[in-house]
Amino acid sequence: MISRLLPTLICWECSYPPTTPTITVRNHYRTTTDPLTYNSQGSYIIHWNFDDGNGNSVNVNQNVIVDDITAPVAPTLADLTGECSVTAIAPTTTDNCAGSITGTTTDPLTYNSQGSYIIHWNFADGNGNSVNVNQNVIVDDITAPLSPTLADLTGECSVTAIAPTTTDNCAGSITGTTTDPLTYNSQGSYIIHWNFDDGNGNSVNVNQNVIVDDITAPVAPTLADLTGECSVTAIAPTTTDNCAGSITGTTTDPLTYNSQGSYIIHWNFADGNGNSVNVNQNVIVDDITAPVAPTLADLTGECSVTAIAPTTTDNCTGSITGTTTDPQTYTEQGTYVIHWNFDDGNGNTSTQNQNVFIADITDPEIACPDDRIVFLNEGETYYTIVGNELDPVSVNDNCTLDNYFNSINNEQTLAGEQLAIGTTSIVWYATDIAGNTDTCSMVVQVNYLSSINEQETIDHMIYPNPSNGMVKVYLNANSDYTVKVWDAQGRLIIEKLSNIRLQEINLLAAPTGVYYFQIIYNGRVINDKVIIH
Repeated sequence: MISRLLPTLICWECSYPPTTPTITVRNHYRTTTDPLTYNSQGSYIIHWNFDDGNGNSVNVNQNVIVDDITAPVAPTLADLTGECSVTAIAPTTTDNCAGSITGTTTDPLTYNSQGSYIIHWNFADGNGNSVNVNQNVIVDDITAPLSPTLADLTGECSVTAIAPTTTDNCAGSITGTTTDPLTYNSQGSYIIHWNFDDGNGNSVNVNQNVIVDDITAPVAPTLADLTGECSVTAIAPTTTDNCAGSITGTTTDPLTYNSQGSYIIHWNFADGNGNSVNVNQNVIVDDITAPVAPTLADLTGECSVTAIAPTTTDNCTGSITGTTTDPQTYTEQGTYVIHWNFDDGNGNTSTQNQNVFIADITDPEIACPDDRIVFLNEGETYYTIVGNELDPVSVNDNCTLDNYFNSINNEQTLAGEQLAIGTTSIVWYATDIAGNTDTCSMVVQVNYLSSINEQETIDHMIYPNPSNGMVKVYLNANSDYTVKVWDAQGRLIIEKLSNIRLQEINLLAAPTGVYYFQIIYNGRVINDKVIIH
Protein backbone atom coordinates (compact mmCIF):
# COMPACT_ATOMS: atom_id res chain seq x y z
CA MET A 1 0.00 0.00 0.00
CA ILE A 2 1.32 3.43 -0.99
CA SER A 3 0.83 6.26 1.40
CA ARG A 4 0.17 9.84 0.28
CA LEU A 5 3.21 11.76 1.48
CA LEU A 6 3.14 15.17 -0.47
CA PRO A 7 1.22 18.21 0.61
CA THR A 8 -1.53 19.26 -1.67
CA LEU A 9 -0.54 23.06 -1.68
CA ILE A 10 2.85 24.61 -2.14
CA CYS A 11 3.19 28.48 -2.21
CA TRP A 12 6.19 30.55 -3.36
CA GLU A 13 6.62 34.33 -4.33
CA CYS A 14 9.06 34.09 -7.13
CA SER A 15 9.32 30.44 -8.41
CA TYR A 16 8.80 26.87 -7.39
CA PRO A 17 10.88 25.03 -6.49
CA PRO A 18 14.31 26.55 -6.25
CA THR A 19 15.48 23.07 -7.46
CA THR A 20 13.63 20.06 -8.69
CA PRO A 21 13.25 17.61 -5.73
CA THR A 22 13.26 13.87 -5.81
CA ILE A 23 11.05 12.31 -3.21
CA THR A 24 11.43 8.67 -2.14
CA VAL A 25 8.59 7.08 -0.25
CA ARG A 26 9.36 3.63 1.08
CA ASN A 27 11.32 2.65 -1.89
CA HIS A 28 8.48 3.77 -4.08
CA TYR A 29 9.04 6.60 -6.62
CA ARG A 30 6.82 9.41 -7.76
CA THR A 31 6.83 10.53 -11.36
CA THR A 32 4.99 13.14 -13.40
CA THR A 33 4.91 14.42 -16.91
CA ASP A 34 4.21 18.01 -15.67
CA PRO A 35 6.96 20.67 -15.33
CA LEU A 36 8.67 20.65 -12.05
CA THR A 37 9.75 24.41 -12.16
CA TYR A 38 7.40 27.42 -12.34
CA ASN A 39 8.85 30.92 -12.77
CA SER A 40 5.75 32.80 -13.72
CA GLN A 41 3.19 34.08 -11.35
CA GLY A 42 0.10 31.92 -11.25
CA SER A 43 -1.49 28.65 -10.02
CA TYR A 44 -0.47 25.30 -11.48
CA ILE A 45 -1.22 21.49 -10.85
CA ILE A 46 1.41 18.82 -10.93
CA HIS A 47 -0.06 15.35 -11.54
CA TRP A 48 2.09 12.89 -9.63
CA ASN A 49 2.13 9.08 -10.11
CA PHE A 50 3.47 6.89 -7.36
CA ASP A 51 4.46 3.41 -8.56
CA ASP A 52 5.94 0.83 -6.21
CA GLY A 53 7.43 -1.15 -9.01
CA ASN A 54 5.26 -4.11 -8.20
CA GLY A 55 2.36 -3.14 -10.19
CA ASN A 56 0.88 -0.95 -7.58
CA SER A 57 0.53 2.83 -8.13
CA VAL A 58 -1.49 5.82 -7.05
CA ASN A 59 -2.06 9.27 -8.67
CA VAL A 60 -1.98 12.39 -6.53
CA ASN A 61 -2.39 16.07 -7.63
CA GLN A 62 -0.26 18.82 -6.14
CA ASN A 63 -1.20 22.55 -6.41
CA VAL A 64 1.59 25.03 -7.14
CA ILE A 65 1.00 28.81 -6.51
CA VAL A 66 3.61 31.46 -7.56
CA ASP A 67 2.48 34.85 -6.11
CA ASP A 68 4.89 37.81 -5.53
CA ILE A 69 3.52 40.22 -2.91
CA THR A 70 6.71 42.14 -2.00
CA ALA A 71 7.27 45.61 -3.53
CA PRO A 72 10.71 46.64 -4.83
CA VAL A 73 13.02 48.49 -2.44
CA ALA A 74 12.39 52.34 -2.51
CA PRO A 75 15.81 53.85 -3.40
CA THR A 76 17.14 57.17 -2.13
CA LEU A 77 17.77 59.35 -5.24
CA ALA A 78 20.37 62.12 -5.08
CA ASP A 79 19.52 65.57 -6.54
CA LEU A 80 20.64 66.05 -10.17
CA THR A 81 22.41 69.41 -10.70
CA GLY A 82 24.02 71.22 -13.66
CA GLU A 83 24.86 74.79 -14.78
CA CYS A 84 23.66 74.50 -18.34
CA SER A 85 21.57 71.36 -18.60
CA VAL A 86 20.84 68.08 -16.82
CA THR A 87 20.13 64.76 -18.45
CA ALA A 88 18.84 62.12 -16.01
CA ILE A 89 19.83 58.46 -16.22
CA ALA A 90 17.08 56.12 -15.11
CA PRO A 91 17.96 54.92 -11.59
CA THR A 92 17.65 51.29 -10.39
CA THR A 93 16.58 49.47 -7.26
CA THR A 94 16.37 45.87 -6.11
CA ASP A 95 13.38 43.53 -5.95
CA ASN A 96 13.01 40.22 -4.19
CA CYS A 97 11.96 38.53 -7.41
CA ALA A 98 13.01 40.78 -10.32
CA GLY A 99 16.42 41.52 -8.87
CA SER A 100 17.54 44.94 -10.33
CA ILE A 101 14.67 47.16 -11.52
CA THR A 102 15.17 50.34 -13.60
CA GLY A 103 12.85 53.21 -12.85
CA THR A 104 10.52 54.60 -15.48
CA THR A 105 8.90 58.04 -15.79
CA THR A 106 6.69 60.04 -18.07
CA ASP A 107 8.67 63.17 -17.20
CA PRO A 108 11.46 64.54 -19.47
CA LEU A 109 14.90 63.17 -18.88
CA THR A 110 16.78 66.26 -20.22
CA TYR A 111 16.43 69.82 -18.82
CA ASN A 112 18.13 72.70 -20.71
CA SER A 113 16.48 75.67 -19.05
CA GLN A 114 17.50 77.21 -15.83
CA GLY A 115 15.24 76.17 -12.94
CA SER A 116 14.20 73.35 -10.54
CA TYR A 117 12.30 70.30 -11.70
CA ILE A 118 11.06 66.93 -10.27
CA ILE A 119 11.26 63.62 -12.05
CA HIS A 120 8.65 61.14 -10.78
CA TRP A 121 10.24 57.68 -10.95
CA ASN A 122 8.22 54.45 -10.76
CA PHE A 123 9.83 51.11 -9.91
CA ALA A 124 7.55 48.16 -10.82
CA ASP A 125 8.57 44.52 -10.38
CA GLY A 126 6.21 43.33 -13.12
CA ASN A 127 4.21 41.30 -10.59
CA GLY A 128 1.86 44.05 -9.59
CA ASN A 129 4.15 45.51 -6.96
CA SER A 130 5.71 48.99 -7.43
CA VAL A 131 7.15 51.94 -5.55
CA ASN A 132 7.27 55.71 -6.54
CA VAL A 133 10.30 57.86 -5.74
CA ASN A 134 10.85 61.59 -6.66
CA GLN A 135 14.18 62.96 -7.80
CA ASN A 136 15.04 66.71 -7.78
CA VAL A 137 16.65 68.30 -10.88
CA ILE A 138 18.36 71.72 -10.51
CA VAL A 139 19.74 73.66 -13.59
CA ASP A 140 21.62 76.73 -12.26
CA ASP A 141 24.36 78.55 -14.31
CA ILE A 142 26.71 80.38 -11.98
CA THR A 143 29.71 80.78 -14.32
CA ALA A 144 30.20 84.12 -16.16
CA PRO A 145 31.23 84.18 -19.85
CA LEU A 146 34.95 84.22 -20.61
CA SER A 147 36.31 87.80 -20.65
CA PRO A 148 37.85 88.19 -24.14
CA THR A 149 40.90 90.29 -25.03
CA LEU A 150 39.72 92.74 -27.73
CA ALA A 151 42.27 94.15 -30.19
CA ASP A 152 42.19 97.89 -30.97
CA LEU A 153 40.15 98.77 -34.08
CA THR A 154 42.03 101.18 -36.39
CA GLY A 155 41.26 102.84 -39.71
CA GLU A 156 42.29 105.93 -41.66
CA CYS A 157 38.85 107.04 -42.79
CA SER A 158 36.32 105.18 -40.76
CA VAL A 159 35.97 102.15 -38.56
CA THR A 160 32.95 99.89 -38.37
CA ALA A 161 33.09 97.48 -35.48
CA ILE A 162 31.84 93.94 -35.80
CA ALA A 163 30.38 92.70 -32.56
CA PRO A 164 33.01 90.45 -30.94
CA THR A 165 32.23 87.05 -29.43
CA THR A 166 33.37 85.07 -26.45
CA THR A 167 32.66 81.63 -25.07
CA ASP A 168 30.33 80.65 -22.25
CA ASN A 169 30.07 77.35 -20.42
CA CYS A 170 26.38 77.18 -21.24
CA ALA A 171 25.58 79.54 -24.12
CA GLY A 172 28.65 78.54 -26.11
CA SER A 173 29.49 81.52 -28.39
CA ILE A 174 28.14 84.82 -27.09
CA THR A 175 28.09 88.00 -29.22
CA GLY A 176 28.79 91.22 -27.39
CA THR A 177 26.26 94.04 -27.31
CA THR A 178 26.73 97.76 -26.79
CA THR A 179 24.78 101.02 -26.75
CA ASP A 180 27.76 102.78 -28.32
CA PRO A 181 27.92 103.48 -32.09
CA LEU A 182 29.44 100.75 -34.23
CA THR A 183 30.64 103.08 -37.02
CA TYR A 184 33.05 106.00 -36.55
CA ASN A 185 33.64 108.34 -39.52
CA SER A 186 35.39 111.22 -37.78
CA GLN A 187 39.02 111.36 -36.93
CA GLY A 188 39.70 110.60 -33.26
CA SER A 189 39.87 107.94 -30.53
CA TYR A 190 36.79 106.23 -29.15
CA ILE A 191 35.85 103.39 -26.74
CA ILE A 192 33.17 100.80 -27.34
CA HIS A 193 31.85 99.29 -24.12
CA TRP A 194 30.95 95.69 -24.89
CA ASN A 195 28.77 93.54 -22.66
CA PHE A 196 28.74 89.74 -22.90
CA ASP A 197 25.65 88.29 -21.23
CA ASP A 198 24.99 84.54 -21.13
CA GLY A 199 21.28 85.09 -20.59
CA ASN A 200 21.43 83.29 -17.25
CA GLY A 201 22.25 86.30 -15.12
CA ASN A 202 25.99 86.13 -15.70
CA SER A 203 27.80 88.82 -17.76
CA VAL A 204 31.20 90.42 -18.26
CA ASN A 205 32.08 93.94 -19.58
CA VAL A 206 35.05 94.49 -21.88
CA ASN A 207 36.21 97.80 -23.49
CA GLN A 208 37.52 98.03 -27.04
CA ASN A 209 39.54 100.99 -28.37
CA VAL A 210 38.65 102.57 -31.74
CA ILE A 211 41.19 104.84 -33.48
CA VAL A 212 40.35 106.73 -36.72
CA ASP A 213 43.53 108.40 -38.00
CA ASP A 214 44.04 109.36 -41.67
CA ILE A 215 47.74 109.45 -42.51
CA THR A 216 47.53 109.10 -46.30
CA ALA A 217 47.77 112.22 -48.49
CA PRO A 218 45.48 112.62 -51.54
CA VAL A 219 46.73 111.18 -54.83
CA ALA A 220 48.87 113.76 -56.68
CA PRO A 221 47.08 114.09 -60.05
CA THR A 222 48.80 114.61 -63.39
CA LEU A 223 47.36 117.89 -64.70
CA ALA A 224 47.36 118.48 -68.45
CA ASP A 225 48.50 121.88 -69.73
CA LEU A 226 45.64 124.30 -70.32
CA THR A 227 45.95 125.99 -73.71
CA GLY A 228 43.92 128.56 -75.58
CA GLU A 229 44.44 131.11 -78.30
CA CYS A 230 42.56 134.01 -76.75
CA SER A 231 41.97 133.16 -73.13
CA VAL A 232 41.95 130.22 -70.77
CA THR A 233 39.60 129.69 -67.86
CA ALA A 234 40.67 126.87 -65.59
CA ILE A 235 38.19 124.55 -63.98
CA ALA A 236 39.30 123.37 -60.58
CA PRO A 237 40.71 119.85 -61.06
CA THR A 238 39.90 116.94 -58.79
CA THR A 239 41.80 114.00 -57.38
CA THR A 240 40.99 111.03 -55.20
CA ASP A 241 41.63 110.54 -51.52
CA ASN A 242 41.45 107.35 -49.50
CA CYS A 243 39.01 108.97 -47.09
CA ALA A 244 37.47 112.08 -48.68
CA GLY A 245 36.91 110.38 -52.04
CA SER A 246 36.88 113.12 -54.70
CA ILE A 247 38.76 116.27 -53.69
CA THR A 248 38.60 119.54 -55.65
CA GLY A 249 41.78 121.55 -55.82
CA THR A 250 41.98 125.10 -54.50
CA THR A 251 44.29 127.93 -55.45
CA THR A 252 44.93 131.60 -54.73
CA ASP A 253 46.00 132.12 -58.36
CA PRO A 254 43.63 133.55 -61.00
CA LEU A 255 41.49 131.06 -62.88
CA THR A 256 41.07 133.17 -66.04
CA TYR A 257 43.93 134.38 -68.25
CA ASN A 258 43.15 136.78 -71.10
CA SER A 259 46.63 137.97 -72.04
CA GLN A 260 49.05 136.14 -74.27
CA GLY A 261 51.72 134.30 -72.31
CA SER A 262 52.53 131.32 -70.07
CA TYR A 263 51.32 131.02 -66.50
CA ILE A 264 51.30 128.50 -63.63
CA ILE A 265 48.38 127.71 -61.37
CA HIS A 266 49.46 126.28 -58.02
CA TRP A 267 46.78 123.80 -56.95
CA ASN A 268 46.46 122.43 -53.42
CA PHE A 269 44.53 119.25 -52.67
CA ALA A 270 43.73 118.89 -48.93
CA ASP A 271 41.73 115.98 -47.52
CA GLY A 272 40.59 117.91 -44.45
CA ASN A 273 42.43 115.50 -42.15
CA GLY A 274 45.75 117.30 -42.19
CA ASN A 275 47.07 115.65 -45.36
CA SER A 276 47.56 117.59 -48.60
CA VAL A 277 49.49 117.59 -51.87
CA ASN A 278 50.50 120.49 -54.15
CA VAL A 279 50.43 120.17 -57.95
CA ASN A 280 51.28 122.82 -60.57
CA GLN A 281 49.36 123.26 -63.81
CA ASN A 282 50.72 125.14 -66.85
CA VAL A 283 48.51 127.67 -68.63
CA ILE A 284 49.48 128.79 -72.14
CA VAL A 285 47.59 131.55 -74.00
CA ASP A 286 48.95 131.66 -77.56
CA ASP A 287 46.96 133.08 -80.47
CA ILE A 288 48.06 131.42 -83.72
CA THR A 289 45.00 132.15 -85.84
CA ALA A 290 45.04 135.09 -88.24
CA PRO A 291 41.99 137.32 -88.56
CA VAL A 292 39.44 136.26 -91.14
CA ALA A 293 40.29 137.69 -94.55
CA PRO A 294 37.03 139.48 -95.41
CA THR A 295 35.40 139.63 -98.80
CA LEU A 296 35.43 143.33 -99.64
CA ALA A 297 32.86 144.68 -102.05
CA ASP A 298 34.10 146.98 -104.79
CA LEU A 299 33.73 150.66 -103.98
CA THR A 300 32.10 152.59 -106.82
CA GLY A 301 31.26 156.26 -107.30
CA GLU A 302 30.63 158.65 -110.14
CA CYS A 303 32.52 161.63 -108.80
CA SER A 304 34.58 160.48 -105.85
CA VAL A 305 34.90 157.62 -103.39
CA THR A 306 35.91 157.80 -99.75
CA ALA A 307 36.59 154.38 -98.31
CA ILE A 308 35.51 153.53 -94.78
CA ALA A 309 37.98 151.22 -93.11
CA PRO A 310 36.41 147.73 -93.30
CA THR A 311 36.25 145.37 -90.36
CA THR A 312 36.67 141.64 -89.99
CA THR A 313 36.41 139.14 -87.18
CA ASP A 314 39.20 137.59 -85.19
CA ASN A 315 39.01 134.58 -82.92
CA CYS A 316 40.48 136.59 -80.05
CA THR A 317 40.16 140.31 -80.72
CA GLY A 318 36.63 140.08 -82.09
CA SER A 319 36.08 142.94 -84.51
CA ILE A 320 39.25 144.28 -86.17
CA THR A 321 39.35 147.44 -88.30
CA GLY A 322 41.62 147.32 -91.30
CA THR A 323 44.47 149.78 -91.83
CA THR A 324 46.17 150.92 -95.04
CA THR A 325 48.90 153.25 -96.25
CA ASP A 326 46.89 153.90 -99.43
CA PRO A 327 44.64 156.96 -99.81
CA GLN A 328 41.09 156.47 -98.69
CA THR A 329 39.57 159.25 -100.81
CA TYR A 330 39.65 159.20 -104.64
CA THR A 331 38.29 162.13 -106.68
CA GLU A 332 39.53 161.37 -110.17
CA GLN A 333 37.97 159.08 -112.68
CA GLY A 334 39.73 155.75 -112.79
CA THR A 335 40.37 152.36 -111.11
CA TYR A 336 42.31 152.02 -107.88
CA VAL A 337 43.23 149.34 -105.33
CA ILE A 338 43.31 149.82 -101.55
CA HIS A 339 45.55 147.32 -99.76
CA TRP A 340 44.00 146.63 -96.37
CA ASN A 341 45.86 144.99 -93.49
CA PHE A 342 44.08 143.32 -90.53
CA ASP A 343 46.29 142.84 -87.45
CA ASP A 344 44.96 141.08 -84.32
CA GLY A 345 47.74 142.50 -82.12
CA ASN A 346 48.98 139.01 -81.30
CA GLY A 347 51.37 138.68 -84.23
CA ASN A 348 48.80 137.40 -86.72
CA THR A 349 47.73 139.40 -89.77
CA SER A 350 45.73 138.95 -92.93
CA THR A 351 45.50 141.17 -96.00
CA GLN A 352 42.78 141.89 -98.49
CA ASN A 353 42.56 144.16 -101.50
CA GLN A 354 39.57 146.36 -102.28
CA ASN A 355 38.87 147.73 -105.74
CA VAL A 356 37.81 151.37 -106.18
CA PHE A 357 36.02 152.41 -109.36
CA ILE A 358 35.19 156.08 -110.18
CA ALA A 359 33.08 156.26 -113.34
CA ASP A 360 30.70 159.15 -113.96
CA ILE A 361 27.76 157.85 -115.98
CA THR A 362 25.29 160.61 -115.23
CA ASP A 363 24.72 163.28 -117.91
CA PRO A 364 24.91 166.91 -116.95
CA GLU A 365 21.64 168.83 -116.94
CA ILE A 366 21.10 171.99 -118.97
CA ALA A 367 17.77 173.87 -119.11
CA CYS A 368 16.85 176.39 -121.84
CA PRO A 369 14.60 179.45 -121.55
CA ASP A 370 11.12 179.19 -122.99
CA ASP A 371 10.66 179.80 -126.67
CA ARG A 372 10.34 183.44 -127.53
CA ILE A 373 8.46 185.59 -130.02
CA VAL A 374 10.07 188.98 -130.45
CA PHE A 375 9.02 191.89 -132.62
CA LEU A 376 11.47 194.28 -134.20
CA ASN A 377 11.20 197.97 -133.76
CA GLU A 378 10.72 200.28 -136.66
CA GLY A 379 13.78 200.32 -138.83
CA GLU A 380 15.33 197.16 -137.35
CA THR A 381 16.26 194.29 -139.63
CA TYR A 382 17.51 191.86 -136.92
CA TYR A 383 17.13 191.27 -133.22
CA THR A 384 20.10 191.81 -130.87
CA ILE A 385 20.10 189.51 -127.85
CA VAL A 386 20.34 191.47 -124.65
CA GLY A 387 22.52 190.07 -121.83
CA ASN A 388 21.79 186.51 -120.78
CA GLU A 389 18.12 186.54 -121.73
CA LEU A 390 18.58 183.51 -124.02
CA ASP A 391 21.37 181.87 -122.01
CA PRO A 392 20.59 178.55 -120.17
CA VAL A 393 18.39 178.89 -117.11
CA SER A 394 20.62 176.36 -115.31
CA VAL A 395 23.60 174.12 -115.99
CA ASN A 396 24.40 171.38 -113.47
CA ASP A 397 26.45 168.21 -113.24
CA ASN A 398 26.60 165.60 -110.49
CA CYS A 399 30.38 165.72 -110.60
CA THR A 400 32.35 168.37 -112.46
CA LEU A 401 31.00 170.30 -115.44
CA ASP A 402 33.50 170.56 -118.25
CA ASN A 403 31.81 173.09 -120.55
CA TYR A 404 28.52 174.30 -121.99
CA PHE A 405 27.96 176.20 -125.28
CA ASN A 406 25.33 176.98 -127.90
CA SER A 407 24.86 176.13 -131.52
CA ILE A 408 24.99 179.76 -132.61
CA ASN A 409 28.45 180.91 -131.49
CA ASN A 410 29.79 177.89 -129.51
CA GLU A 411 30.10 180.15 -126.51
CA GLN A 412 28.63 180.09 -123.02
CA THR A 413 26.46 183.17 -123.77
CA LEU A 414 24.39 184.59 -126.63
CA ALA A 415 24.72 188.14 -125.39
CA GLY A 416 25.13 190.53 -128.34
CA GLU A 417 24.30 187.93 -130.99
CA GLN A 418 21.93 189.05 -133.77
CA LEU A 419 18.95 187.00 -134.91
CA ALA A 420 17.44 187.46 -138.39
CA ILE A 421 13.75 187.84 -139.02
CA GLY A 422 12.09 184.45 -138.95
CA THR A 423 12.37 181.39 -136.78
CA THR A 424 15.77 180.57 -135.25
CA SER A 425 16.39 177.24 -133.42
CA ILE A 426 19.00 177.45 -130.67
CA VAL A 427 20.56 174.29 -129.15
CA TRP A 428 22.54 174.44 -125.92
CA TYR A 429 25.11 171.72 -125.11
CA ALA A 430 26.60 170.73 -121.76
CA THR A 431 29.53 168.28 -121.17
CA ASP A 432 31.17 166.99 -117.98
CA ILE A 433 34.73 165.84 -117.44
CA ALA A 434 33.64 162.21 -117.97
CA GLY A 435 32.36 162.99 -121.47
CA ASN A 436 28.66 162.85 -120.62
CA THR A 437 26.48 165.39 -122.48
CA ASP A 438 23.04 166.95 -122.34
CA THR A 439 21.20 169.32 -124.68
CA CYS A 440 18.20 171.56 -124.66
CA SER A 441 16.70 173.63 -127.46
CA MET A 442 14.56 176.66 -127.88
CA VAL A 443 13.00 178.61 -130.75
CA VAL A 444 13.04 182.37 -131.20
CA GLN A 445 10.54 183.83 -133.65
CA VAL A 446 11.70 187.22 -134.86
CA ASN A 447 8.90 189.13 -136.54
CA TYR A 448 9.40 191.96 -138.96
CA LEU A 449 8.47 195.51 -138.20
CA SER A 450 4.73 196.09 -138.07
CA SER A 451 2.25 198.28 -136.35
CA ILE A 452 0.57 197.29 -133.18
CA ASN A 453 -2.59 196.53 -135.08
CA GLU A 454 -0.65 194.32 -137.44
CA GLN A 455 0.96 192.48 -134.56
CA GLU A 456 -2.38 191.78 -133.07
CA THR A 457 -3.52 190.26 -136.42
CA ILE A 458 -0.92 187.52 -136.11
CA ASP A 459 -3.35 184.98 -134.75
CA HIS A 460 -1.21 181.80 -134.51
CA MET A 461 2.16 180.18 -135.06
CA ILE A 462 3.23 176.47 -135.01
CA TYR A 463 7.01 176.09 -134.71
CA PRO A 464 9.72 175.02 -135.13
CA ASN A 465 9.03 173.31 -138.38
CA PRO A 466 10.73 170.94 -138.98
CA SER A 467 10.91 169.92 -135.30
CA ASN A 468 12.71 167.29 -133.18
CA GLY A 469 9.39 166.47 -131.52
CA MET A 470 8.74 169.37 -129.17
CA VAL A 471 6.28 171.58 -131.10
CA LYS A 472 5.12 175.00 -129.88
CA VAL A 473 1.60 176.20 -130.63
CA TYR A 474 0.98 179.94 -130.25
CA LEU A 475 -2.55 181.38 -130.44
CA ASN A 476 -3.17 185.11 -130.12
CA ALA A 477 -6.50 184.79 -128.43
CA ASN A 478 -7.86 185.08 -124.94
CA SER A 479 -10.11 182.09 -125.12
CA ASP A 480 -10.08 178.36 -124.72
CA TYR A 481 -8.97 176.40 -127.73
CA THR A 482 -8.43 172.81 -128.75
CA VAL A 483 -5.33 171.40 -130.46
CA LYS A 484 -5.65 168.15 -132.40
CA VAL A 485 -2.81 166.22 -134.06
CA TRP A 486 -3.14 163.47 -136.67
CA ASP A 487 -0.41 161.25 -138.07
CA ALA A 488 0.07 160.59 -141.78
CA GLN A 489 -2.38 157.65 -141.63
CA GLY A 490 -5.12 159.98 -140.38
CA ARG A 491 -5.15 158.69 -136.81
CA LEU A 492 -5.89 161.20 -134.09
CA ILE A 493 -3.02 160.91 -131.64
CA ILE A 494 -3.41 164.06 -129.53
CA GLU A 495 -6.38 166.18 -128.52
CA LYS A 496 -5.64 168.86 -125.96
CA LEU A 497 -7.72 171.69 -124.48
CA SER A 498 -5.78 174.81 -123.44
CA ASN A 499 -6.39 178.41 -122.39
CA ILE A 500 -2.80 179.74 -122.60
CA ARG A 501 -1.41 181.43 -125.65
CA LEU A 502 1.75 179.31 -125.93
CA GLN A 503 1.18 175.58 -125.62
CA GLU A 504 3.82 172.81 -125.98
CA ILE A 505 2.94 169.55 -127.79
CA ASN A 506 5.26 166.62 -127.04
CA LEU A 507 5.86 164.35 -130.03
CA LEU A 508 9.32 163.18 -128.94
CA ALA A 509 8.16 159.57 -128.88
CA ALA A 510 6.42 159.79 -132.23
CA PRO A 511 8.03 158.30 -135.34
CA THR A 512 9.53 160.72 -137.84
CA GLY A 513 7.18 161.95 -140.53
CA VAL A 514 4.47 164.51 -141.32
CA TYR A 515 1.86 165.36 -138.65
CA TYR A 516 -1.26 167.46 -139.16
CA PHE A 517 -2.24 170.09 -136.62
CA GLN A 518 -5.66 171.64 -136.16
CA ILE A 519 -6.51 174.60 -133.91
CA ILE A 520 -10.19 175.13 -133.09
CA TYR A 521 -11.31 178.27 -131.26
CA ASN A 522 -14.27 180.64 -131.38
CA GLY A 523 -15.83 178.65 -134.21
CA ARG A 524 -12.69 178.96 -136.33
CA VAL A 525 -10.56 176.05 -137.57
CA ILE A 526 -6.87 176.52 -138.46
CA ASN A 527 -5.01 173.68 -140.19
CA ASP A 528 -1.23 173.29 -140.53
CA LYS A 529 1.37 170.53 -140.84
CA VAL A 530 4.71 169.92 -139.14
CA ILE A 531 7.60 167.65 -140.11
CA ILE A 532 9.14 165.63 -137.24
CA HIS A 533 12.69 164.56 -137.97
